[in-house]
Amino acid sequence: MEIKTISWSFTNKCNLNCLHCIVDAGKEYHDELSTIESKNVVDQLSQLNCNCIHFTGGECLTKPNFLDVAEYCLKKDINTTLVTNATLLDDTNVDIIKNIFNDVRVSLNGASEKTHDFIRGKGNFNKTLKVIDLLNNAGVPVIFFVTLGSINYSEITDIIKLSRVYKAAGLKIDSVVIEGRALGYQEIFSLDAQQTQSLVDEFNNGLSGILEEDDLCNISSQSLYLSPAGDVYPCVHLSLNKSKRYFLGNVREMTILQMIQKFNREILPDCKNKKCIYKFYSKGSNYILGTKNPNNSRCLS
Repeated sequence: MEIKTISWSFTNKCNLNCLHCIVDAGKEYHDELSTIESKNVVDQLSQLNCNCIHFTGGECLTKPNFLDVAEYCLKKDINTTLVTNATLLDDTNVDIIKNIFNDVRVSLNGASEKTHDFIRGKGNFNKTLKVIDLLNNAGVPVIFFVTLGSINYSEITDIIKLSRVYKAAGLKIDSVVIEGRALGYQEIFSLDAQQTQSLVDEFNNGLSGILEEDDLCNISSQSLYLSPAGDVYPCVHLSLNKSKRYFLGNVREMTILQMIQKFNREILPDCKNKKCIYKFYSKGSNYILGTKNPNNSRCLS
């Protein structure tokens, strides 16, 4: 038995206060995994032939031990990607980032300074573009990570153009999940049915890339979600209300192998029967546009 990928929310700590954040990131949890515990997780994933770890947060780069753990993945021959708001990347760490990660997924929530900064905070749009230039010059593949809501829906065409101007290796588009901090801003993030269909139509009208139209999401026992405190769920969406129904266990108490077995036994039937209320959002994660990096195909998901 093996696992292909895991989405690892390394910390809840974040230096921004983005309006759409589904995990309401900000303060570090008191019980986040230690360096030793994190490396034990990496050891287990290595034994299960894990292809790729997608590191997210919070903002991973706020944690002093993060790069140590990420580099340990490299030693274990596990590919890694980093989702970041890009504000903590600069000349002092770009070479380290280049040596560790297969790609860096930079959050961009608008094609204009006005929209992006409204969601993420003043000054972040220009700072983000400067960091993208920095990464490009260092030879780091950059994927634009876009979360769409009604507030930035009209800018999608310009965002795609911007990704091409900045020579992005790809463009990953998700719709906003109305959970966490986004619950307080539903009027600016909720997409209606017409907007959603228009988006799908636009993807199907010649944009280079992939649109998977399967009714099922991309979650399986070979792709799990790990929280900062070590809780494991089938995906981040099912972790939001801490439902016991979809809780697979904690890495301090169970092995990842045991949790995969539990998923196959107890959760997978729900997925096959298409009962998951978050199917739309997980399906949305499959919208990947742009040119695949042939050296990184195992992590482009």
